[in-house]
Amino acid sequence: MNWNKVLFSFAATGWTLGLIVNLTAMIAHYDLTNIFPPLFLLHVGIFVVFLPAILQTKSRMKALGDKPTFSTNLQAAFGNTPTWLKVIAAFGFAYALVNWFAFVGNNHGSPAIQDGQYVLLNRGKLIRVITLEEYSYAKANITRGFSGHWIAFYGVAAAVLYPFGKGAEAIASPNKG
Repeated sequence: MNWNKVLFSFAATGWTLGLIVNLTAMIAHYDLTNIFPPLFLLHVGIFVVFLPAILQTKSRMKALGDKPTFSTNLQAAFGNTPTWLKVIAAFGFAYALVNWFAFVGNNHGSPAIQDGQYVLLNRGKLIRVITLEEYSYAKANITRGFSGHWIAFYGVAAAVLYPFGKGAEAIASPNKG
């Protein structure tokens, strides 16, 4: 079994799910984890693909034998990745930063239900009672904040894992994708 293909597929699936969850939260203000709570397992899945991507990059860096520089690190990580996938990963990473600041700017507390009322809390202290619509928006905003990071980490992992285990010699003369 080619584990790189499995890990790449897992990363691509995580990226796709992250994008769907994020867009649903951002556009429709709906939190998909309400109807499918296991989506939050995507937090854990990041480690399943990102740690092997880091280890694979380190292995490629050793095989290249160059003194580590920013350029050789990028070459080891993404040298055999097609351009279209590099662009997706880069935009995903940039989007995660923008998305995080938007999340922080729109986050006015933690939504909760207390005594049958929708409330907004700050470190467990009541800020105010809110409507169901405000509650749903706040829940979707939190999910949007997290799912933006899923897009970044799964996208970068997919880009690193794309070459399916090709060695340093393939990375030294990357494909033009």
